[in-house]
Amino acid sequence: MAKSKVIGLTGNIGCGKTTVAHMFEDLGVEVIEADRIGHQLLEKEKIKKRVVSIFTESVLNGKGNISRKKLRNLVFKDKKKLELLNSILHPLMVKEIKKKIRMSRSNLIVVDAAVLLEAGWDSLVDKILVVTTPYHTQLKRVKDQSDFSPVEIKGIMEAQFPQSEKIKRADFVIENNGSIDKTREQVRKIWEKLNEGGLG
Repeated sequence: MAKSKVIGLTGNIGCGKTTVAHMFEDLGVEVIEADRIGHQLLEKEKIKKRVVSIFTESVLNGKGNISRKKLRNLVFKDKKKLELLNSILHPLMVKEIKKKIRMSRSNLIVVDAAVLLEAGWDSLVDKILVVTTPYHTQLKRVKDQSDFSPVEIKGIMEAQFPQSEKIKRADFVIENNGSIDKTREQVRKIWEKLNEGGLG
């Protein structure tokens, strides 16, 4: 069987990366969600114990599970704590992403990862697709669509490369600042290009 083409899909918070990932799914593309893998890892007893031993039981919810909201609140206020959490999760996430790529029967795979470039995961993919939007739109979406506090938003944005840096490293760019149909049209064009074997 021919080797799958692996596309790294990334974009900063509020740019609509998840929306674009769903559009690829609608076209029959297999999407590997890094975020979901991270969530599943936090549910594993061994990892949960390790996280609690570092961040204390204050990150647990009433059921004794890790509260992502509490953990997020902690790490996005403190860069060192974020780096510590990443040092636990990222190697395990890479292992799982590689496994999913290896086991996939799809000829086209999209790895949906906000930290694709920051974490150095671009080495896992053949091409990089960046979703962008103007800063004011980005900020409005985050405020409207999430329960992040202003401190968390600031912390998340500071932990991500600037959009300009991501665009420089992109093979494909989707500008998600118009109608949903306009974005879908850009996704379809890239999908067609990739299916033509246009990875050169």
